[in-house]
Amino acid sequence: MNYYSKPRISNSSLSMINPREGGSPRVFKKFLDGTYEDKDSKALREGTLIHRRLLEPETFTIYNKVRPSDLMTNVLDTVLKPLDKEFLSMHSIEYFKTDLIQTAKDFGYGNGKYKDDRIWKELNKAPVLNYFIFLQEASGKIILNDAEHKLIEDAVESVEQDSLIKEMLSNKTSLFGQDVTIFNELEILWEIDDLKLKSKLDRVVLSHTDKHITLIDLKTTREDLHYFPLTIVKRDIDRQMAFYKAALKYAYPEYNVEEVYILSYHKQINEWGVSQIAPEILQAGKLKFISLLDRIKFHTKVNNWSEPMEDIQNGTKIKKTNEIMIQSLMKEKYGM
Repeated sequence: MNYYSKPRISNSSLSMINPREGGSPRVFKKFLDGTYEDKDSKALREGTLIHRRLLEPETFTIYNKVRPSDLMTNVLDTVLKPLDKEFLSMHSIEYFKTDLIQTAKDFGYGNGKYKDDRIWKELNKAPVLNYFIFLQEASGKIILNDAEHKLIEDAVESVEQDSLIKEMLSNKTSLFGQDVTIFNELEILWEIDDLKLKSKLDRVVLSHTDKHITLIDLKTTREDLHYFPLTIVKRDIDRQMAFYKAALKYAYPEYNVEEVYILSYHKQINEWGVSQIAPEILQAGKLKFISLLDRIKFHTKVNNWSEPMEDIQNGTKIKKTNEIMIQSLMKEKYGM
């Protein structure tokens, strides 16, 4: 089963129960029921592409022939990309005729004026057929357009020009000692108090000599790299890294997570920065994720996903001014 389809709680899904991030019991319940629709932003996709190019380069492929129109490309992508590679490679484009024609109609091809025969004729033109064959061969990989290709290659070039970043991302580095094991995109399934959790960590270095773990995470940012550390708490990166640290301790109980680094890439200036997260920041991040897990346990226990935890506990939606002030202070001090 794909990591993202495993029905477990991740750090990102904690945002759905977090009122500070627009979350609520209703939203989180949709996640639990598998009905939540996650909308990927352009910035999120770009960040994911850079991650994958640097840590899993084998998952990329470039289409260098003449593309179909954007609409036809989207039609083929929608129908064919979700399919299993073996299944897709077993069939010609005609096997998918009905789904392709209907999807083209749904996307407004021909402004609703084209009949099925006309759409099918367009689907059998050389650019479409070439792209179909490409999808058969590249199934399971990320397909880049020219702009995305330039973006990630700029990021790779900037890594090559930065000796520290290059060393931290190298699988042959001696930066963390000699007797080490390095994992990229490490998946961990773990538990706290019967809650089933999951984490996917960008880069983990296990030093076997001193039972020492170094955690490295990649971020894209528009912030001034000099001031990026100030955004770690604001963006809840402290919570994310504390969540990952707990996952590592679950998976490797004999090891200690000693160092946590954030490698931040600023695509506008094509430069990287490095931030090391202090233990007290990680401790504050732990308080954040534990408080959100407590919310989940509370709503599970009372079996009420319609009202906020505070309203249920107080027996009313009415909040007094002094309570609001206290909550505001708690948010500022503890991020709760």
